[in-house]
Amino acid sequence: MTMKAFRLIKLLCGMLALCGSAQAAVLNATFHSATTVPLAQLGNFNATGATVNFTLNFAPPVGTDLTLVRLVSFSSATTGSFTNLPHGQAVTMIFNGQPYDFVTNYYGGTGNDIVLEWASARPMAWGNNGNGQLGTNSTTQSNLPANVTTTGVLTGKTMISLSAGRNHSLALCSDGTVAAWGLNADGQIGANGGSQSTVPVLVSNLGVLATKRVIALAAGEAHSLALCSDGSVAAWGSNANGQLGRSGGSTANPVAVSTSSVLSGKRVVAIAAGQRHSVALLSTGEVTTWGYNFYGQLGDGGNGSKTVPVLVNMTGVLTGKSVAVIATGSDHCLAICSDGTLASWGDNRDGQLGNGTTTESNVPVLVTTTGTFLAT
Repeated sequence: MTMKAFRLIKLLCGMLALCGSAQAAVLNATFHSATTVPLAQLGNFNATGATVNFTLNFAPPVGTDLTLVRLVSFSSATTGSFTNLPHGQAVTMIFNGQPYDFVTNYYGGTGNDIVLEWASARPMAWGNNGNGQLGTNSTTQSNLPANVTTTGVLTGKTMISLSAGRNHSLALCSDGTVAAWGLNADGQIGANGGSQSTVPVLVSNLGVLATKRVIALAAGEAHSLALCSDGSVAAWGSNANGQLGRSGGSTANPVAVSTSSVLSGKRVVAIAAGQRHSVALLSTGEVTTWGYNFYGQLGDGGNGSKTVPVLVNMTGVLTGKSVAVIATGSDHCLAICSDGTLASWGDNRDGQLGNGTTTESNVPVLVTTTGTFLAT
């Protein structure tokens, strides 16, 4: 064991007076700055039976988020909840007589951290608005940030994340509800009827989402993804290329991404949506993809589209590596590994793979990290 690891374990035991359990523990969370992290946990964290006492020792700037518990490994997870701090709980802290309001997100940070999100955040949008994708109750484009309509279905709600597709937008609220607006020709805003909406509407929480808590969203060209707290993924919208991760046609009602193949028994920890394909990061450090694959954006070594998830090729440049972060463009994907390696695959007509060529790749290749990249 390294001295660094030993010190961290000792710190964790001292802060909660326990290791591996949070039963009957008290976490005294004193924030001296925006970078303060009261508890950094090496493995899984069980908050059951524990309570939190907050102290604010600085004036947080507008938009500040505070990390209460950080799980060092992205494969770790939080179970249970603090007795006095459930997910979505409002938290008010006072410094020099000034109150600061936050809302609790058990799935913040890298997706597995307990974060106090700034409660007064409001959504803004700008750009093309031909299908109402700005959510401003109009179809007039805006060259400056404009307020998304927060009356109607968003009245009294706190939004903790947003995702923008080509012509539609998604918002995740702290109470677990999902709102959407914009083009709906393929059901991508999760509302029946096929009509676009210039203001937010609630995504249907019937069927697959009826008993789920959504913790992350991703919007593609005409489809949408939702990651749930149990590690499952739901999808809705266009399925012309299998981007919903199951057979069948397009749908406005969220459906479960198939777990009959590589997702069987696996937990998804992050999602991303390309133009017509979808990507998910597993707690094992593997990456799975589905949907359109003409340019090799699924990274499985082939070029055929898939209606069920397949594993990205983890041999070659990813041999022995664990992916920690995923991202996707229109027809290509990026992955950051836990050792800092950056890989990419898919369309490369404009050099988007960053490997010094314009040749597409249906398996991961290394992004060049020499020269200017290292100098910055």
